[in-house]
Amino acid sequence: MGTVIFPDAALKIYLVADLEERAIRRLREVGEDSPDDLRLAQQARALDTRDQSDSQRAISPLKMAEDAIELDTTRLAFDEQVQAIVDLARRLTLF
Repeated sequence: MGTVIFPDAALKIYLVADLEERAIRRLREVGEDSPDDLRLAQQARALDTRDQSDSQRAISPLKMAEDAIELDTTRLAFDEQVQAIVDLARRLTLF
């Protein structure tokens, strides 16, 4: 988004998280709160495949903008992620 849709944004944040954590989050989104190891591995593979496809596509590949701030959300709950972004915006005096 920061490289194509909002190239002139005052604040660009690139969210990352550990692949296993992302798989857990995705499964929770679809109602699987206690997936077994096989299901978790399947979801992680699916996410990894999608990541590779997104980052290698010819038009608008997924990549971090040079002026973006990377925020690792692996160990952050959703409300902590929001607070981290708000804190970054405040540091840049966006509001």
